[in-house]
Amino acid sequence: MHTYYVRIMGTLQRITSNYFKDKRPKKSHDNYESINTLVNIGVTQSQSIRIGTSIEDLLRIYISSTSSWNDVKPPNAKGKKERDHLFSRTLENGKTEKIYAELKSNLQLDSEKRSKTAEKVKCIIREENCDGYITALRHFSPDTLNKSKHVNFYTERDVDVLSVEEYFSVLNIACPFENEEGYKEWVRFIVDRLIEEDMLDEERIAITTLTELKTLKDANHMLDNETDC
Repeated sequence: MHTYYVRIMGTLQRITSNYFKDKRPKKSHDNYESINTLVNIGVTQSQSIRIGTSIEDLLRIYISSTSSWNDVKPPNAKGKKERDHLFSRTLENGKTEKIYAELKSNLQLDSEKRSKTAEKVKCIIREENCDGYITALRHFSPDTLNKSKHVNFYTERDVDVLSVEEYFSVLNIACPFENEEGYKEWVRFIVDRLIEEDMLDEERIAITTLTELKTLKDANHMLDNETDC
């Protein structure tokens, strides 16, 4: 029996070793492109997505409330491409100017996703008949954006990629951040608030679970007493 066991385990060990040896290594993740590099704290994938969504929403509110640009982003609808930012304003000559931006917290996407992103931007530019851009939220200024390995993919497809600072310049309004450090502090503030939310949610879940367990225990205790009677 022992010899049989050793032979089976030897076969399984060989299969296991070959399995991992033959597997193609995963493509390394370019941390340089992630907005998470702006904060010295580990964040989950869920939190990373929410960071990008929060920045998108907050900048939309800021731009529309402190400038002549009006937020004309339509409600999300099935079958319609979502506009991250869509602003319009009336010029002195009476004409209407419109601008669209797709905000990305990470430029490193797989080939299928980045192709779809480029096509989406070009499609919305045609639909809205306006200028459109990708705004790279990881990059406050051209200083870091120019070092990105992923910008050329979009520019080769006639899609311009802007840093946060350049985005405000295109909108022709003052950037609310004096420098990259100021931008990092703001992003970190957002991250801290999101982590606090998660901690409160976990606390609420824990309290609810303990309450349910206590209720179940009390119910079982009452049932035991009735059975004893």
